[in-house]
Amino acid sequence: MRTLFRMLTSDAIVFPSEAMITTLEYVNEVSEYPFVEICGSSTRRIKCKIQDRSGTLVVSMITLPKINNNSSEELNHICETPNHQNSSHDVMTFTVESILAFVDDVKDTNSIHRKAPYIVPGCLLLEKIWQYVNQLTLVQSINIRFLSPVRANEVVTLEHDEQHVIGKVEDTIVFKVIYKEESHE
Repeated sequence: MRTLFRMLTSDAIVFPSEAMITTLEYVNEVSEYPFVEICGSSTRRIKCKIQDRSGTLVVSMITLPKINNNSSEELNHICETPNHQNSSHDVMTFTVESILAFVDDVKDTNSIHRKAPYIVPGCLLLEKIWQYVNQLTLVQSINIRFLSPVRANEVVTLEHDEQHVIGKVEDTIVFKVIYKEESHE
């Protein structure tokens, strides 16, 4: 999956420097030959499809005004991958260090991930939600719609049912996930 994220952040696609992912869809459909395709573009919205041997990623983004937050708050929580514990509520958090390690690994230079308030990359959320949902069942595809940014060290509560996960920070819904289980034919 990270190879898709690297393709998204590579120089092969030129995106505005301040952009936020609004939806991500990962499908377990592979291609022998990697490709990136811009499916739609306007002054504020961009949609692209990326495919390689690890699967297919469809990304929708909007451009953002510059985020100006000079907070020097010390951020030192531990990043946790959520674990399913036979309940319908689990939590996850992301440290500044885990965000920076991810964006360095996938070569994402978007400053909203590299400066306070350290917005968690949508692709990192996708990766962790994919891992989380696959603890529950084998998944063919996952679609995430982002409603609000998740910042470093915010506690995201995960509520799930058979095919949905909702992520909340306090009482605010920050993302909604729909997933499709693999067919057992």
